[in-house]
Amino acid sequence: MQQRDTLFLLVDIGNSTVEFAPCDSTCMHRYPSTRLPTSTLIHSLPTLGWHQYQRVIVSSVVPSLDSHLSQWCTPYFVTAATIPYLKLGPVNASQVGADRLVNALAAYAITQKTTLVIDSGTATTFCLVSDEGVYQGGAIFPGMGISAQALHAYT
Repeated sequence: MQQRDTLFLLVDIGNSTVEFAPCDSTCMHRYPSTRLPTSTLIHSLPTLGWHQYQRVIVSSVVPSLDSHLSQWCTPYFVTAATIPYLKLGPVNASQVGADRLVNALAAYAITQKTTLVIDSGTATTFCLVSDEGVYQGGAIFPGMGISAQALHAYT
C-alpha cells in the first residue's frame, strides 16, 4: 500500500482479536484488513507501519492495551464522549463499550430507523438505536465459544 492511498487506520481491539482496517479518507475504499489475537498485540505493534497513516481511529474494550498503542501513534479513541452522530439515551455512558457504540452508529447510518444490532464475538451483544439515532441500551450475554465451553464443563 502506498501512503497516498491509505490515510486512515481503523483499529478494533476486542477481548479475543484485534482487527486493523486501512481505508481512504472517505472510508469508501477499504483495503484488506488484518486480524490477530489480542494477546499478541503488544509484540506486533512495531511491525505495523504506523508512519503511513494520517489518522488512527480506535475502538477498544481492553483499556490496558491503549497506552501501548499510544507509544506508536496518536490514536483517536472512540468513547461515549467522542463518538459523533450518536446520542446516548437512558444509559450510563461509562458502561457502554466503544465496540457497541461503533456498531450502533454504523447500523443506524445504514438504516436511518429503529435498529437492533446483534454482534456475536467473545460476547453476544444486543443494542437498540431509536428512529432518532439515540442509543437506547442493550444486553450482553456469553458468546457462543464461552457458552459451548460452559455447557461442556457443567453438563
